[in-house]
Amino acid sequence: MESLGILLVILGSLVVRQVVRGRSSSIPADTSDIVTGLFTGNFSAFTEVLSRQSDTTAAQIAAGAAVIDNEDSSQYKGTRPVDIARTLGHGSTYVSGGTGPKSYDCSGLVWRAEKDAGIYPGARFTTHTFTNIAPKYWTKVSSPENGDIVIWVGHHMGYVVGPDTMYSALSTNSGIKESSISGETAARGQPQYWRHK
Repeated sequence: MESLGILLVILGSLVVRQVVRGRSSSIPADTSDIVTGLFTGNFSAFTEVLSRQSDTTAAQIAAGAAVIDNEDSSQYKGTRPVDIARTLGHGSTYVSGGTGPKSYDCSGLVWRAEKDAGIYPGARFTTHTFTNIAPKYWTKVSSPENGDIVIWVGHHMGYVVGPDTMYSALSTNSGIKESSISGETAARGQPQYWRHK
């Protein structure tokens, strides 16, 4: 019973802190990440959650933009996660299993960008589990466009950012950057492309 009391005090303190930090709308996600960290033994989750800043999206910060009105939101929806991913990736390193704030793996970067963009509210996905949950949030397409998610199931994923170009967390040596889709295809086979609904 004493452990439950300590957990409630910690979570209560987290809620107050996140409100003060301007993350009131992200309290459910932050709390979920803390609880997941506790049950998986990933105590670095505490530090990561406590380092999170305001709810203002990284895309808005990067672009210096005002909140997008409803008329423009459908057009912006596809590139918004890419803008967020670029902001998250800037100055960050590749770490297997990383979900931020300063280290990511390929699926961790896409998951965090989709979550921060308000498109995907669910648990952390990987290149192995993405296609199981994808149909609820994305539509599989055959011709990629900027902003689509590109994935080699069980191997790698990122965002389409141009003709034969993707942005992703590549590896410890390569870091987080743009690279060739055809280069990955030569090594891993044909990718799948998923577009925001």
